[in-house]
Amino acid sequence: MQNKLIKVAISPCPNDTYIFGAWIQGFIENPKLTKAEFSYMDIQELNERSILGEFDVIKISAVMLPSVYKQYQILNCGGAAGYDCGPLLVGKKPIQLKDLPNLKILLPGKNTTASFLFQYLFPNCKNFEHCIFSEIEDKLTEGGYDAGVIIHETRFSYQAKGLFEIVDLGKLWFKESSLPIPLGLIAIKRNLEVSLRKEIQGQVQKSLEWANTHLTELLPFIQSKANELDLKVILQHIDLYVNHFTKEIGQEGKKAIFRLIDPENQIFSNEDDIFN
Repeated sequence: MQNKLIKVAISPCPNDTYIFGAWIQGFIENPKLTKAEFSYMDIQELNERSILGEFDVIKISAVMLPSVYKQYQILNCGGAAGYDCGPLLVGKKPIQLKDLPNLKILLPGKNTTASFLFQYLFPNCKNFEHCIFSEIEDKLTEGGYDAGVIIHETRFSYQAKGLFEIVDLGKLWFKESSLPIPLGLIAIKRNLEVSLRKEIQGQVQKSLEWANTHLTELLPFIQSKANELDLKVILQHIDLYVNHFTKEIGQEGKKAIFRLIDPENQIFSNEDDIFN
């Protein structure tokens, strides 16, 4: 086990680099995992690569769980969920929800929770396209599209680009479910030894705990990976997406995951087997 190379894939977004930064930068002791190799990808690419099972640990959108759970379990820490962190639907001008079916809409990657949630909440909207989340704001301002669903750092920058909030999808979800919106999860390969899976989860927890008291030391690394370089935006991003659900998903977080992706209990026969 001590010579095992752990291959980890996360996004370059500030919440992921905040959580994993101390591990990546060697700020915490790593007595058993002698080497970890990190890769950084857009969330849609992470989702696609998770199906291939090539990484030992990988960040995925919550809605990918039905597609990968036979290969992966989910860590109880390191994910993203919350009550006020849902994707936002924005446009070049204020728009009434009743008019959405007539509009051309941009969505982030087709396997993202944001894309799934929009289609779940607005099933009559069929005229949409997918693109990398970081391109949506610019595509809206350039013309050709009426509205788009934004996530991650762009949640904090759209107003500066002259865009308007149409609706907060997370708030619509809460109005319907009374639950937090589960956005991202950290998946770990089932074929790793149990002791190694526990060691990796402990490593993520230690990395998060270190970050909570050493943010200033981590900021240069976080900024070096972020799409949005403005420090205020980065700090807002971390404050919103790193919360008590990140420390431990808990029963409420688990309930939200299954409510979103398996409301009829048709996919998972043993929920306890899903989490590491």
